Amino acid sequence: VSCDINVHHAGKAVLGWGREGTVFDFAHCKHLVLQSRNLFEALAVAEARTVGKALQQGCQLTVIDIRTSITSAKANTFICPRPGTDYALNLGIIHTLLTEGLFQTDFVAQHCTGLEELAAFVQPYSAAWAAAEAEVSEQAILDLARSIAKAAPYVIWHPGWMTSRYADSFLVSQSAFIITALLGGIGVKGGMV
Repeated sequence: VSCDINVHHAGKAVLGWGREGTVFDFAHCKHLVLQSRNLFEALAVAEARTVGKALQQGCQLTVIDIRTSITSAKANTFICPRPGTDYALNLGIIHTLLTEGLFQTDFVAQHCTGLEELAAFVQPYSAAWAAAEAEVSEQAILDLARSIAKAAPYVIWHPGWMTSRYADSFLVSQSAFIITALLGGIGVKGGMV
């Protein structure tokens, strides 16, 4: 299925397993980021009901999408980037998490490799750079990075759906998994289990 092939392979590259092995604990999540995932208008009724209940219990919802939708209307924060710039936006988030020390240092030290290489790679991709690329405000990027860090590790940055439309769509999904890992949201209640 081409709609989720980037998500599947990004999961294998970052986590070691593909899409079929990824379960999202929406019920206990404190901040959910849906990037290119219109969950409330999808066929996944059980997911939509679970997320709806989580929102009623105080879960923050950020939607990053080029389209306005029912899902974006339910969001606490809606970011509408220029089409094809999601990867740039994600790099700006990673840069902010690393440079401001907002990531879960213990989790990363115990479970992740390549932090120094990642920091070197994202060094040129500041929130200001990402804002210019995505045509969103720099403050929106900084606020989102700080907000998800505050909710960590109970954070899910959903790797998207239907992201196989741009040359860098694999990288969008991969960077979403990296963000969740930096926040310690892998293998925990309220994250990816």
